[in-house]
Amino acid sequence: MSTATAGSADEIGASDEIYVARQPILGLNQELHAYELLYRSSRENVFDGSDATTATSRLVTNSLLTIGLEHLVGEKRAFVNFGRKLLVDGYAQLLPKGAVVIEILEDIEPDAEVLRACEDLKRKGYTLALDDFVSADGYEDLLQLADIVKVDLRLATVEQQRELINRVSSLSLGLLAEKVETHEEFAAAAELGYTMFQGYFFSRPQIVPGRQIPGFKLNYMRILKEVSNPELDFSRIEQVVKSEASLVHKLLRYVNSASFGWKRDVESIRHALALLGETEIRKWISLATVAGIASDKPQQLVIDAVMRGRFCESLSRTLGLAARSSDYFLAGMYSLLDALLDQPMSEVVEEVHLAGDVREVLLGKPAATRGLGEALALARAYERADWDAIDAVAGSLGLGLQEIAQSYLEATEWADQVFKS
Repeated sequence: MSTATAGSADEIGASDEIYVARQPILGLNQELHAYELLYRSSRENVFDGSDATTATSRLVTNSLLTIGLEHLVGEKRAFVNFGRKLLVDGYAQLLPKGAVVIEILEDIEPDAEVLRACEDLKRKGYTLALDDFVSADGYEDLLQLADIVKVDLRLATVEQQRELINRVSSLSLGLLAEKVETHEEFAAAAELGYTMFQGYFFSRPQIVPGRQIPGFKLNYMRILKEVSNPELDFSRIEQVVKSEASLVHKLLRYVNSASFGWKRDVESIRHALALLGETEIRKWISLATVAGIASDKPQQLVIDAVMRGRFCESLSRTLGLAARSSDYFLAGMYSLLDALLDQPMSEVVEEVHLAGDVREVLLGKPAATRGLGEALALARAYERADWDAIDAVAGSLGLGLQEIAQSYLEATEWADQVFKS
């Protein structure tokens, strides 16, 4: 991954805008292992080396520490990029050693000063990762200090990867494959010996001609279809919830949680539905059924779906469209249903009743109403840390980047909390 980018030092001092995104790093069983934090502190892309260093140091000392790593990555560790100057100046030691992996960028020459800085970090208990590794030549001393080697599958050939893996096999290093874009690439990388994986392979559908949706997922899809009707039939909702025992338990546990503070326990489904109201019923049942659909998928995929929903919902309020917050939530969360079901989105939307513009957005068509497509585009751009796309969409909507960043961070924290509970 490349380091942070920035404009001038004067811009940095004058701006309070914060840009932070996170990309999951998964293990062999597609379980969440860590996140890489992707960031910069300016809307400008043109910069010299000293300004980039200033921007990154400001982010390390202010943005990450002010926001709090726990809000960005929860209990997982954060991979954070460091260039040469920040590394030798000791900025990495501002971050808690148990919560971060110090990622040493590929353009850093392993000279005596760099090696001393890395030795100091190792003595103090920090974990070191070498980024975008292609060859071990000239890096033997640095490899002795490293814990993890990251290899970009787009930069190293299979032959280069095999040679590198053979050379470092005696060092007990963790091997992380970057830019893993498909399930086939994930399987091939695992076969080569990688144990960690970073990329978008897990959030894209595996299209298998003629593949049928398993029975239990069809049941969840029927429930989703019911709650996406323009007018809810409470009696019908009660029946479909009763048809899935796990939903009954989750619903009653949810409404009886301390966050609601009811004076008496809620014991019936009908009572629970009445207390929640139509908007919250749509959201909660959609959330619970998506989690059920994704029971055989990477955990992070469900978190991303929920986070997209919350982020889009938040943007609806910012745009003055709070009356449509439920549609925005559904559009964000349903945008990953193709990956959850391993089906093309064109087939997925046939299974549920959705507002016309929600359907259009999910199918990649221009929406008849302004805002919905842009909100989903912002969610996707933030996941990729595509700041140019974020700038363009934010400008078209007249939104400030600070309020978008706050919505993203709030959605991240909310999704993590929802999943824990």
